[in-house]
Amino acid sequence: MDFVPEGHYVLRVTNARDVTRQTIQPPPGSTDEPKDVETLIQEYGPYESSFEVVGDMTTVNLTIPPKAQ
Repeated sequence: MDFVPEGHYVLRVTNARDVTRQTIQPPPGSTDEPKDVETLIQEYGPYESSFEVVGDMTTVNLTIPPKAQ
């Protein structure tokens, strides 16, 4: 993790979700602006984890559980 000082940290994730985004163009001749449409694929529950940064870390992998129904 570039530019993160060594030490203990708590990582909190809220409102995480996977989405697709699509820009819908207006019909030809229309003066309407393009519209961005977002489609929800998956929501994830809240997550909190403590970890320690030691030296140069290039990757932190998280497994965040799906949101409870």
